Amino acid sequence: MVARQNEDTASYLQKVSTPNLYINNAFRATKLDVTATLREAKKLIKEKEQCHKLGIPFKSERQSYFPVSASLSVDDIRIAVDQKLSDPFCRIIEELFWFWPGPNKGIADDEALRYLRALDIDGAKKEWLASACSWPEDSVALHNLAVLHHLQALEAEQSKKLGGCFNLRCENCGEYFWIAAKNSNLVIVCPNCRGQVPAPSTSPNGDLGDDSLSGLWEDAYIYWSRVWMNAYFWAELSLRARSIDENIGKDFIDNIRQELPEALLTINARLAIDYCTEGNISEATRHAQILRSSNFSEKHQSSAIRYSTSALIDQVHQQAKLAEEKANANPESGLQEAINLLNQTRPNIKCFEILNCNSMSLGFAACDAVAETALGALISYGNVTTDSNSLIAPAKEILEIAKSSSIKERISNNLAIIVSNAHQNIINEQIKPVTTICESISKAIRSIGQNEKGRVLPLYWKFKNEVLPRLEEIKARFGQESEEYKYASNVCAYCMREISVAFHNIDQDMEVALESIKWAKSLCTDPKVQEILLKDIRICEQDAAAHREIRKRKLRARYKFWAWVVGIGGLILFSVIKDCVDKNSSSSNVYSPSAVASSTNFSSNLPSDAIGTSRDGWTYSLPNQNSGTRTSGSESPNPSLGVPNSSVSSEREALLQEINDGRLRVKQLESQLEDITNSLENYKRQLDYYKTLGDADNYNRLVPLYNDLLRNGKDVYAEYSNLLVEVNAKIDRYNRNLY
Repeated sequence: MVARQNEDTASYLQKVSTPNLYINNAFRATKLDVTATLREAKKLIKEKEQCHKLGIPFKSERQSYFPVSASLSVDDIRIAVDQKLSDPFCRIIEELFWFWPGPNKGIADDEALRYLRALDIDGAKKEWLASACSWPEDSVALHNLAVLHHLQALEAEQSKKLGGCFNLRCENCGEYFWIAAKNSNLVIVCPNCRGQVPAPSTSPNGDLGDDSLSGLWEDAYIYWSRVWMNAYFWAELSLRARSIDENIGKDFIDNIRQELPEALLTINARLAIDYCTEGNISEATRHAQILRSSNFSEKHQSSAIRYSTSALIDQVHQQAKLAEEKANANPESGLQEAINLLNQTRPNIKCFEILNCNSMSLGFAACDAVAETALGALISYGNVTTDSNSLIAPAKEILEIAKSSSIKERISNNLAIIVSNAHQNIINEQIKPVTTICESISKAIRSIGQNEKGRVLPLYWKFKNEVLPRLEEIKARFGQESEEYKYASNVCAYCMREISVAFHNIDQDMEVALESIKWAKSLCTDPKVQEILLKDIRICEQDAAAHREIRKRKLRARYKFWAWVVGIGGLILFSVIKDCVDKNSSSSNVYSPSAVASSTNFSSNLPSDAIGTSRDGWTYSLPNQNSGTRTSGSESPNPSLGVPNSSVSSEREALLQEINDGRLRVKQLESQLEDITNSLENYKRQLDYYKTLGDADNYNRLVPLYNDLLRNGKDVYAEYSNLLVEVNAKIDRYNRNLY
């Protein structure tokens, strides 16, 4: 019997220990005093049922201490009587949480209860405070103060949660009841007579504020702790229990005393859970602090937390088990199952955190169960897919949930693998195209023969047009200091170095090779490779300087060669002219170019103007001793060609100098035309390359440069053609004067 009593007591005490502890109290619902007999309670319910059947209002002489709920019905009152007041064990617990008359006082004689019935709460409180401070201490007054402050705190919590409440009185039957402020715009029905009650014209009960509410909770636990330690109160409760039923022994009362702190603290734990489930973390934290700051021991606090969270822990384990089964059945759904599990269990795990029950074995195990199950689901998903990016955020949340060091270490190792795989996916998605193009360029460079000049330039433009835009995209997405960008830029630096080497060794274009290796240096972020590139830059600078010096020497040598050629040609021409003049003056025979052209002997009476006509259409040439046909000895020399005088010789020398100057200028223009031609061919190759690529921007950029150079070439060529005609004309004049 004792075991059953203890079991029923613990079960019922925990059952009623909810935020509605006083709203559902049997004495509040029936408006009976704790001294009322079961017969009076049965009579009350019978009268209410009869009035309800007849449709007339039930009018009671009893006044409620506090307003009842507007949702209270006849069935609720019947339950209060038949299930609570009719059971002696339940009734004594109902009495524990309601107001008692003072020692040796009846209900009508108790001044404090009269104040309470008149709705003067402060008056009742003053009476009880006076009795509690007297000597010996009034245990009943302490109990009533504990109930009063506890009731006020819970009603303030209820009003705060509902957004305010109205306390109303029915004018028809006098019923005193309350409604939520959010329901005040609806039709208000009296819970007793079912008649309509006008809407309230006053403001709802306001929020007490956190300080006032905390004060109520603090006072409630101060008084409850004093009641719990007061032996006189428990002796009084034992006497009241025996007056109800002689079978209620001391063990039953001792069990109530033992379970009371846990039952009271469970109310705050449940409020914290309710607020946390709603997402109101600040209110949940407030009730956790109230629980921790109560006057009861840490053992009672832990016991209350364990009891209030037991259902949550079971729920978490069930959710983890179900998620594991689904992930094992379909690994591709592992990610979604892990996310669903985290979302479902997040409020419960947050409750564990706020109530600080993670250190308890059950809460500890529940968190680890969620972490292990979610991690397994992520691993299953990762093994059948390559989507590592989506696993990072859930894995980090799982790491925060896990409590045991072994599971934390396992999650950390897997998280490192997931991050590594995600990074590799990024490389494959963003960086691999860069490396692929660079590898193709490197392969093409290695296939170029030593004498295949001109094949490096298209590879240079391919790098510029295809690789660099992708490198800029990586920089914009990840940042210049990111590992992704550094890796890609180093790959580009290696490729550009190979291009520079190809320009140097194959095309022997030292200037472009130097420009390319400097570019590679600007892209490289590896310190060791930068040292190598610095050495390459110094080598290219030396080779470019040497190449420029060689070109200067070649230009000087070419200039000296043509000067030598012109000088020797002038000496030869001068000697030939002098020799011809000497022979003309000492011999009777004349060598005529016209004779060479026509192979005909001319008589001494040939007209002098025949010489001019025989030279029409000649280009630059110089006569020599063996080029003519000697005339017959009977023929006399041409009378128009006598020995030249000194003035004629001076004129010929000046003409010869002009011819030599003209030839030198012709060679200069030829060299200039050669350079222009080479440049035009280079532009033409670039234009054809851009046209093949369809790169309109670079193509249009080169067209004006090409056209300007072409116009310049035409001008130089016109000067060259005019100068050539002029030199040939001077040569003709020189030859006419010579012969």
